[in-house]
Amino acid sequence: MNRPEHPTDAAVRRLQLDSDERVHLLSDRDAKQALFQEITRMPVDLSEPTTSPIPRTRVPRRSLVLVATLASVSAGAVAGAVALFSSSSTSLGCHTPDGGVAIVDAVTGNPLTDCARIWEQMTGTEAPPLAAYDNGSGGIEVLPADEPAPDGWTSTDPGTIQDPSVIELEAALDDIADGLPAACRLLDDARVLATDELARLGLNGWSVGSDRGQADGTETCTYFYLDLGQRQVVLIPLEGVVAPPDAPYSVFARELADALDRDCLTVGQAAAAARDLAADAGLEAAGVVIYELTDDAAACTRTDVNVGGRVEVKLRGPAS
Repeated sequence: MNRPEHPTDAAVRRLQLDSDERVHLLSDRDAKQALFQEITRMPVDLSEPTTSPIPRTRVPRRSLVLVATLASVSAGAVAGAVALFSSSSTSLGCHTPDGGVAIVDAVTGNPLTDCARIWEQMTGTEAPPLAAYDNGSGGIEVLPADEPAPDGWTSTDPGTIQDPSVIELEAALDDIADGLPAACRLLDDARVLATDELARLGLNGWSVGSDRGQADGTETCTYFYLDLGQRQVVLIPLEGVVAPPDAPYSVFARELADALDRDCLTVGQAAAAARDLAADAGLEAAGVVIYELTDDAAACTRTDVNVGGRVEVKLRGPAS
């Protein structure tokens, strides 16, 4: 797959190559979590989103989409990465028509719907029938239905979804208008924000913890990853977390949040407002993706704006 050089490419090329057999040995949860935490230590740059047709998922959820082509990354390594996420997670592996795997953020909670969207964004054509599988290590992967699944994979039950509340939790914590990337927060402030989000979403079995010390508020700010096994938001110090406040996408995110606080809109009305505000902020249409997610239990539409490759707007609200 041809694509522009990404800042993480050099770091990926420096990784030691490993065999599928050795990666397969990483079967225990602690080893996979340790690997994940090492990945999250890579700096995140919010300064220059691109108009790439593939959204980059953040690390750990930031929309930094890691696209792994099988030509350069072993199948075992890809499976090991996807296996960091359980069926209740916010990520999944979408197998793409160029022979690669896009490790992407869940949006709707339906793996087939989310991977069909990725296929269409990559090819400009409708996705073929797809099938979702448990890869045997707790990860969800989606293949064209007519392709054989690797040994050890099992079909997921029809209607299997990823928890919408956990998906929204991650998007809300990563929102550049009101979430952790909106300001350089110290640990105590970030803990309050995360605790409030858990309460809002009714995630009563979840808690907030911290790891790797505290952000200093200057060179490092507080970010997060989700420990799904422990059902915990883990706060960590990280560089490059905060979006530049005068960047067009930051201005857009704040104005959209203000507009939805001011007016009670349906999800369709909110999408129209988002398109107008994005144009006013000077954002190219190709660089903004708007998801309209129906939540008829909500009185008004709410928004999360996540940046990483593109500006992704998640609107959740009533259809009418």
